[in-house]
Amino acid sequence: MAHELSITPAAYRKIKTGETKLTIERLFQISTILDASLPDLLEIGNDVFQQTNNESATGYQQKIENFYQENKEVYEKLLHSKDEQITLLKSLLNK
Repeated sequence: MAHELSITPAAYRKIKTGETKLTIERLFQISTILDASLPDLLEIGNDVFQQTNNESATGYQQKIENFYQENKEVYEKLLHSKDEQITLLKSLLNK
């Protein structure tokens, strides 16, 4: 693989061990060498969608559809705190 990527075996080892971060360009090279799609290579299942930018380059992102639901409790606490502060400020203004 190092030879195919035109890097030294030591450089490839650092990528595999996480000492060197894998760049998007290198990831595309690896997917081409292995003849594997990015979702297959990254083991991303059906919970992804495809996004195309202005240059028609395609990337993949995980769905964020549950973001609100997962953080609903935090939002509710923030809203409750805001309501308490408004009530306190109103009471101070009425004095």
